[in-house]
Amino acid sequence: MNYAAIATAMQAEIDNPLKLYMPNSPGAFVRDRLFKDCHWEEATWFWSHYCSRSFGDPGLDNLYVQLEALAAKESMPDWGTRGT
Repeated sequence: MNYAAIATAMQAEIDNPLKLYMPNSPGAFVRDRLFKDCHWEEATWFWSHYCSRSFGDPGLDNLYVQLEALAAKESMPDWGTRGT
């Protein structure tokens, strides 16, 4: 498992965040970045741990907190839930 590639992908998203992640999450973009870089096993491992909210590694857990902060203040706009 290439944990350095995972940390690099997470840091790249933190360094260059989107303005809005709705309806996705910052983690979805990290996962896609890993897939595009042909780190398929790492992308699968990352997504599993991202969804469970714990990586079991202090460095990756710290990056996870920073990733979550990118979208922490987002909420679905009224038009996104109307009529559903």
